[in-house]
Amino acid sequence: MLIIAIAGGTASGKSTVAEKVADLINSSNGTSPIVSIMSADWYYKCLRRLTHQQRATWNFDEPNAIDWELMQVHMEELRQGKSIMTPRYDFNTHTRCDRGVVLAPTPIVILDGIMIFHDPDFREIFDYRVFVDVDERSRFLRRLKRDTADRGRTPRSVKEQWDATVQPGHDLYVEPVKGCAHTTIKDGGFNDAAIRALTAQIVAMHES
Repeated sequence: MLIIAIAGGTASGKSTVAEKVADLINSSNGTSPIVSIMSADWYYKCLRRLTHQQRATWNFDEPNAIDWELMQVHMEELRQGKSIMTPRYDFNTHTRCDRGVVLAPTPIVILDGIMIFHDPDFREIFDYRVFVDVDERSRFLRRLKRDTADRGRTPRSVKEQWDATVQPGHDLYVEPVKGCAHTTIKDGGFNDAAIRALTAQIVAMHES
């Protein structure tokens, strides 16, 4: 099994890159998909025990916000050929959904996430590391659009969180480790040439 990691700042297009790569590979492989996608976002810690006010001020942009232990267990189980029950996270309530989703092992697994390169030991799990590099202004505008449309946020709350934790977290935990990537994709999901090149690289690794 190959585990491909796609990291980058929030709203950089990591998920779009992962989806396009998976679609390109799976569509050329007939009826049997060989690529599955996981998101580190699924592994945010459940804040059900906190008040709504405490949840609103929780820092989601530091490594402690993620359940890395569970994520690592799941990655290891997939490598062993076992199916896993992935958590699902509700960003409106900041809690885990009652039911997860079963994910069966596939020959290629793509994990996307903001801080997945931060821990040196954790990033050794990955066979190939990709960093999606997009400028701060573009990422903020994309996040503003996403969070107001999909996550019940106001523009003011998005801006306040960006200034308080999102960009500081990026500067501390994301930007310093982008050099750990084997390759970098500029412009996120819009860079079709780079996505095709990445797809070819992953296919070559799978076939070797």
